[in-house]
Amino acid sequence: MADPVKVAQPVGILAAGALAAATSPRTAIAVAGGVLLLSSGLLPWRPTVTKNPTCE
Repeated sequence: MADPVKVAQPVGILAAGALAAATSPRTAIAVAGGVLLLSSGLLPWRPTVTKNPTCE
């Protein structure tokens, strides 16, 4: 089975190229930027640990 990471990049390039051909390169870049911003929601979140600094 193919590695999903190695498949995702060519598929993304193909989709961006098809979108650019159908609309305009500026639209394709804007959509790609939006997808990148929205993909940050898929990252794993950890609770924030705040440590109180101690004075020595």
